[in-house]
Amino acid sequence: MKHLFVRGAVILVGLSLSGCYKAGSNEPVVELTKPVKIERFESNQESTPFQFLGEVSASQTTPISFRLGGEVTKIHVEMGQEVKQGQLLAELDKSDYQLQLQSKQAQFDLAKAQYLRAKRMASQKLISKDSFEQAVTRYQSTQAELAQAKTDLSYTQIHAPFDGQISIRFVNPYQLVAPQQPIFNLVDTSSYEVVVSVPVVTAHKLMGREYSLSFELDGRATHPMKAKIKEVSSQPDKDTNSYQVTTEIDNQDIALLPGNSGRLTVHFPSDFNAQEQLSDSAWITVESNSQETVGKLWIFDEATNRVQQRQVSINTVTGKVTGIEDGELIVESGVHSLQEGQRVRPWTRERGI
Repeated sequence: MKHLFVRGAVILVGLSLSGCYKAGSNEPVVELTKPVKIERFESNQESTPFQFLGEVSASQTTPISFRLGGEVTKIHVEMGQEVKQGQLLAELDKSDYQLQLQSKQAQFDLAKAQYLRAKRMASQKLISKDSFEQAVTRYQSTQAELAQAKTDLSYTQIHAPFDGQISIRFVNPYQLVAPQQPIFNLVDTSSYEVVVSVPVVTAHKLMGREYSLSFELDGRATHPMKAKIKEVSSQPDKDTNSYQVTTEIDNQDIALLPGNSGRLTVHFPSDFNAQEQLSDSAWITVESNSQETVGKLWIFDEATNRVQQRQVSINTVTGKVTGIEDGELIVESGVHSLQEGQRVRPWTRERGI
């Protein structure tokens, strides 16, 4: 029995050794290594920012005008002057409106006196009801006309509706102007905006991503200003195939003027560059929804030259990638023909003669 056991052990060892050689020869079998394209994952690389040419404009530019027509007698401000809300800017000749006010005041005083007398007489039934009602009507009518005359007199002056800067002055003293004719342009200097055109293809790349904006004036690249989206056109322009995007500039230090030109830059966090490194061809399986993309990749182990499956997820809102570390190697092609633990080697392009 002992001899049989030893003989069986010898046979098993022989069979196991014979598996390392080609059939009918003494040459050992060499495990094939498949060439694959490999990319090193680096999440801390900076993404290339997008840049767009834009022009500065005031967030609020208001034409200032008189509500009435007349001769401009006084202009109290000049172009480029900073003004405060409520500050007097210009005046019309008040003469006609003051005479109108005096006339309406006299008419009102008379109508009021007649109304009070008619009221007393009506209480004693000394006048008819119709006569009393006519006195009431005259009193109310002249009261309204007096109020309008006072308002018209106040309209001979214009005041700044908000803090800002006089960007343009259209008239000079002693010039006749019509109602609603622009006298000044008043610019709100507390807030500026930049309008840029963003191509449709680029706009789609920005959708759902996290990014920051900055604006630099031409010639002042070392002084970027923060910016934020104010509004976006709902449809692209048919001629340029681009969206009009309006951004607000957060500026405290640099003097801006409407018409200044510069560049609006879209900055991405490094996570987005990491996301871009994971090409479509690298995924073995992948599923996406509005919040994340989840799938499996092959990770190449440089120490063993073998591949291992790894589940990786991407937050589609922030672009953050989890499940893979910086410096790890990803198989980028031929992923569906590999098996767990398979030996591979990095593919290199052969040079021609």
